[in-house]
Amino acid sequence: MILSTRLSVRIADLYFEEQPPSIEVDILRFNQASRPIPGAICTPFSTLVIDLTASPEELLARMNSHHRQKIRRAFKDDFTYEYCRNGDQRDIERFVDHFDRCAELKNLQPASRTRMEILAQHDALDLSFVLHDGKILAACCAIVTPARVRGLYV
Repeated sequence: MILSTRLSVRIADLYFEEQPPSIEVDILRFNQASRPIPGAICTPFSTLVIDLTASPEELLARMNSHHRQKIRRAFKDDFTYEYCRNGDQRDIERFVDHFDRCAELKNLQPASRTRMEILAQHDALDLSFVLHDGKILAACCAIVTPARVRGLYV
């Protein structure tokens, strides 16, 4: 659960199957619950569940050939990968700047810096970057809980 306050409004964000808090909040948001929550606005979603305890070779073997080919090519083309657990302000800015440029091209909503900062403060944010010659080619932002990881901005 992530507690935050905006303009004196107390917000609790629950992810996956977390239980509501025992403290009083003004807004209670359920994120990716496995079943509809009575009395709440629910948006259906689809997801893949992948067991990451398998070896890298097994994970690669389970992918379709197109994705395997792209991964192998990335190694040949000298791409680099950066991983930032609960990135600092600079990492968040790098991600948001990149994402917002892409979002504008695709008519998507920009990323919420505030939400990402709150997630980082609660040890629940992962940022990943793929670079070539120092330029970001792709970036991913995920919410992390003890049991699951969910893409936030991909």
